[in-house]
Formats: sequence, structure tokens, C-alpha cells
Amino acid sequence: MVKKNNAFYKRSQVSDYLVIYTVDVPACETTITLIKYRRKSYRKEK
Repeated sequence: MVKKNNAFYKRSQVSDYLVIYTVDVPACETTITLIKYRRKSYRKEK
């Protein structure tokens, strides 16, 4: 029973993480694109 409970707990944790991730995806994508753009411009300057 303990193992089943642990699996369920992990599953609930993953679902919560997915919810948070889906909410934060747009912000993360914008930051990632900004970082990529900065890296490209920085490399071009060098």
C-alpha cells in the first residue's frame, strides 16, 4: 500500500508541476528567445 501511495503522491506532484509549467510557458519562451537573441548578437559582435 505504501508503494501505491508513493506513486500516487508522485503523480500528483507531476500534475501540479505540469499545471505550473503550462502557466509559465509563455514567460519562459520569451526569456529563452531573448537569451538566444542576445547570444547570437554577442557572437556576431565578436
